[in-house]
Amino acid sequence: MTARKHHTVPQSLLRHFAASHDREQVWVYDKEEGRGFMSAIRDAAAERDFYVVRSGEKRLNWEPAFQALDDRLASVTRELLATDAVASLAEDVLADVPMLVAMQLLRTQLRRSSIPAFADQLNEATKSLGFGAVAVSDDQARRIHLRQLLGVSELAESLAAKDLVLLQASVPGVAFWLSDNPVVMYNTFPYGEVGVSEPGIEIYFPISPARCLALYCPSIGEQVAESLDTSHPRPRLADPWYEELLRGIRRQTVVEIGQDFVTYLNELQIRQSARFLYAAGSEFDFAESVLAAQPDLRRIRTLTKMGEMGAGPPPYEGMPPGTFLLLVRGYRHHVVAVHNQTTRHNAGIMKVEVLDHGKLSSIGTEAPFDSATLIVDGQTTSFMRDVVVEPEARRGSYLVRHADHGLRQLFEGL
Repeated sequence: MTARKHHTVPQSLLRHFAASHDREQVWVYDKEEGRGFMSAIRDAAAERDFYVVRSGEKRLNWEPAFQALDDRLASVTRELLATDAVASLAEDVLADVPMLVAMQLLRTQLRRSSIPAFADQLNEATKSLGFGAVAVSDDQARRIHLRQLLGVSELAESLAAKDLVLLQASVPGVAFWLSDNPVVMYNTFPYGEVGVSEPGIEIYFPISPARCLALYCPSIGEQVAESLDTSHPRPRLADPWYEELLRGIRRQTVVEIGQDFVTYLNELQIRQSARFLYAAGSEFDFAESVLAAQPDLRRIRTLTKMGEMGAGPPPYEGMPPGTFLLLVRGYRHHVVAVHNQTTRHNAGIMKVEVLDHGKLSSIGTEAPFDSATLIVDGQTTSFMRDVVVEPEARRGSYLVRHADHGLRQLFEGL
């Protein structure tokens, strides 16, 4: 008989965080109730019939489809924990990592609860406009979730384009936590968005109390390399740890990290989990302090927040005061300070005078950019897709225009 207790985090992964010698128990912290307790691993991160979809009288259970992936995750994780260098791993192990991370990213309770939660946000945003409410049943949410899982290959392709780094906790007694949403994301850049394909994205997946899998946007390694190059105009990074990170990216070595970084990654698990944290130890004081300061993190239904209808994009809170031009080409992203700008929206043109002509020249303006964003005091004031940046006769002065000549003529003819 098929088991009806379906795990959204594989038991093999939870066992690496086991609190008992027989590897059958793990410490759990319930954010909603604010308490820690010991749980059998067979009961942790599990829900009855979670992967069941019904069609009339038929009952389709797609939980067994995860078994082969879970077995492979267990094998790959053992390899990742045993190695001293990513470069020494077999090609088939490295090739499987993106798919396994993608599947774990998609299969969680939080991924499913985001579906009706987003519908609720949509209803709230449109209720004043007289639109009928959108209702998403549990059965509909299950079907949508299944379709998302069937698209895992596309997500895996995006992850395969990242730089793979293994992070090792270097301080005794300082350990990584896991959660019911183990794959977490962050963007260090103040203008960066959080999404698998976003430029500058950092993706973290703890695989044991001592080791965490990191997937970095390639732009991170490139910008670190530029900042460590004394001949490059980019400001130099003072922390010697960045040299270790660059070595880990280029030579695929294991990178040791200290207590502050481990704590930062644990905070991401707190902030991006639906309800439960998992750990080898019973000490959850840090989680309690974070939740005391932000009680809304105790139960999360979705990490996606819909903006207000009719409002502009939210401000970039981390951006310093001033005017900046953000240029994106593929995964590469560049910000140039602007001291004078004019925008002709009806003509689809931005004219900017930059403070650092050398920096813009080093970016290379010969090829089109995917997008250009003008940010004033943290707020987007103008945005254009598929643009070229053309220097004017006056040094430091540039025109940002549509790359497509037909579209350019259309706008400029208005």
